[in-house]
Amino acid sequence: MGPYRDEDILLIMTGSTITLAQLGISDPLTPAKIRIKSRMFPADKEGEWEPYKVTPKKKQQPTTNGVDGKTDDQVMDGTSEAGKVDEETEYEEDRNTDESAIWPIEAGKIVNWSCFYALLTHVYQTSSPTLKSPIVLVTQPQWTHSDIERVAQFIFEKFKPPAVMLIDSATATLHAHRINSATGTVIDIGYETCDITAVVDGEPHAQSRLTSVPDCGGRAMTLNLLKLLESKGFTEDMCEQLKRSNICEILPLDVPLPSETPTDNVNPAAVASTGITTSTPNPTAQTGLPRGPGPSTEIGEEGLEEDGVLDVATLVASGKTSEYLAKKEKEKAEKAAQRKNAKGAAATAKLARLPNSQRLKATFSYEIQEKTLETTTAPKPDVATTSGVGEPNGVTSTPPDNSSTTTAKREIEVGSERFQVDGSDHELLNRIADSIATCIKNTRNDARSDLWNNLMIVGNGAKIKGFREALLSILQAKYVVSPPNSTMFTSELPSNFSTPAATGANTPLPGAVPSGLSIHAGVNPLLVAATTASNPSLAPPGFQQHQQFRPHTIDQATHTRHSQGPTSVQLSKMPEYFSEWKDHGWDEASFLGAQILSHVGIVQEFQGVEGEQFFMKRVDYNKQGPKGIHRFCF
Repeated sequence: MGPYRDEDILLIMTGSTITLAQLGISDPLTPAKIRIKSRMFPADKEGEWEPYKVTPKKKQQPTTNGVDGKTDDQVMDGTSEAGKVDEETEYEEDRNTDESAIWPIEAGKIVNWSCFYALLTHVYQTSSPTLKSPIVLVTQPQWTHSDIERVAQFIFEKFKPPAVMLIDSATATLHAHRINSATGTVIDIGYETCDITAVVDGEPHAQSRLTSVPDCGGRAMTLNLLKLLESKGFTEDMCEQLKRSNICEILPLDVPLPSETPTDNVNPAAVASTGITTSTPNPTAQTGLPRGPGPSTEIGEEGLEEDGVLDVATLVASGKTSEYLAKKEKEKAEKAAQRKNAKGAAATAKLARLPNSQRLKATFSYEIQEKTLETTTAPKPDVATTSGVGEPNGVTSTPPDNSSTTTAKREIEVGSERFQVDGSDHELLNRIADSIATCIKNTRNDARSDLWNNLMIVGNGAKIKGFREALLSILQAKYVVSPPNSTMFTSELPSNFSTPAATGANTPLPGAVPSGLSIHAGVNPLLVAATTASNPSLAPPGFQQHQQFRPHTIDQATHTRHSQGPTSVQLSKMPEYFSEWKDHGWDEASFLGAQILSHVGIVQEFQGVEGEQFFMKRVDYNKQGPKGIHRFCF
């Protein structure tokens, strides 16, 4: 075990909008405990930064602390300015606003180094680590070698930690999924862009890596909603909150958008017996009631009470005919209203039970950040305020600079536009799918199968319901290749079989068995060879003994792949034993992988090939400088 402990490690992962941090690695592993917006505000002094917006606020204070309500200076000078008020400037932090904020990271790239250093300092001070705390930083795919050197230099010289460890975000994501083959494709959906990395044997493939794929991030989805809803008065902030709500969803390819016109689901048996087709109007849809006898059917309303036998003579003799008829009409009207309300409640309950994908309209809560003017109560002066001069009751309105931010909620109804967050025809998902295929095609042939079957989709931009399922269905529809039966068998033949020609020259004779194979009569030897090449345990008796004298036969057969395209595309599943992450979601799996690698690389001080270390100590930094950090990157 190394000299460092889990509770001393400081993990930091910066992003374009959110920065995650945590001091210590807990057991079990938990999501990040510190979440800070990746923005800073300019301070009064040039070159300095504040984590929150600071606004000056003038507070009025009376100066009546002397004799007869006068100050000491007034008493000595003989002046009498009663009621004079001094103004004292105070500073307030507004933690909710992003107005005039500077975001140092755009599309994964560091664009403002001074602000970025201030952000790291703010995160470090918020975490409050000790002097013996090593720092682990998750790097982004857009960072160049020069950027990594500048970051390492700042951390060593500013915070003076005993060790620094830099982890690539794609590598961290791979280790979070615990893939045995250490090969997979990481799709990171960010705020502005999408990054696609093929990790082969635990190492990111730099030649095929696609960084900052444009118009594929969360902001592009917000702009898609804005394009559809701008005519209805929606703003970008409203579309952003709609995208994050639970009613925004991406439907699979085979699911149509809900519409006002109901589709007829006709039973073939009903068509054969009744003759009703899709062109025939649906009686149930027209009346809203099912056909047939019984309660609440098309036959009629059920439970209508009859008046019974009425003695007309007695009623006329009593002289209360009009009152009786009015009473009966009132009772009928009340019963009709009750039935109508019951129908409305039943329809509302039925609509509430429908899944979101079948609802034509849905509502979400829109939070509005409003600025309210604060008022400060000043003491009443000795001289009464004249009507029309100043403010009555000593209440003075503050200027707009002294405003505070409050939150108000409003319910907004949205139609089927909420299902088109990725474009009208899944343009965004198709763009991501094409980029994934391009990335995988630029890797070596023997790794492509694992890359297609271990897709890892992370990033807060992928939090939208149905995003992963829709992307997987598009990849399967566009790129999965199903080889013909003949190709599948002949491509898996071992080397001691030649491919049968059209003339039949190379076709094995019926009943002929290759040397070393003992196969029962009537069994196709080509079928046996094709199935046992990749599964030696299925070979008949005597076949395995024959193969052990020629081990190259199995090797030549098992490495054969269908290079023209994948035969399957699958999403990698997260392990079930990370219980704390189940409710949180796997969108920030890179942070989970950083926790795992920090424990393995720093606490256990794992030694790689030829004694390779995965973190840089201060002694190494003093000898090699910032450029030496590349020798210690995980």
